[in-house]
Amino acid sequence: MAGEGGKVAAPAAPVTDAKRMASVVIEIASDKNRQYMWPMNMSNLRGRWTRANLIGVTMAPVLASMPDLPGMRIMVDPARSSARIFDPLAEPANAELLERARKVHKEAFRVEAGADRTMDFPSLTPDELKSWLHCVRKAVDGRHAEVVHGMLPTAEQIAGLPGKTRTQHFDQSPRSQKYLEDAAEDEKP
Repeated sequence: MAGEGGKVAAPAAPVTDAKRMASVVIEIASDKNRQYMWPMNMSNLRGRWTRANLIGVTMAPVLASMPDLPGMRIMVDPARSSARIFDPLAEPANAELLERARKVHKEAFRVEAGADRTMDFPSLTPDELKSWLHCVRKAVDGRHAEVVHGMLPTAEQIAGLPGKTRTQHFDQSPRSQKYLEDAAEDEKP
């Protein structure tokens, strides 16, 4: 598009400075009410429970009264180099919903249940921040999660951040390539 004097404006450069990136909050939410193994700390996160995902599924009658529940959420704030995993059911606004879910869970499984505890990660290193954003991007791209607040950086923006992207979280072998950038180094002639 031509600007003043007929000059064409150059496209804006992608934001690759973490201090200028917006925070992002995702909710674990698949079309099958699944939980998700979060690779950054290997925790199993509860996904959104929606009865609409259960059409045609046979279940115990007591579970049919389970209300729709939000999934666990992950917040990454690049400007503060911090992250948080939290359960929206722990928020005061959801106290009644949590109580209804507790009652159904207790009746169905004979076990007490409650909101999951919040996990804070206040001081991420550049490698950790880049890896958290990469994992958030993969969870959303893989349809395991949805963005509920903020803006998800593009893969190019994440790649432009300082640090290395950890991609191998489970294999502790000394021979495994732990970082995306290490694989690129191995491909150089």
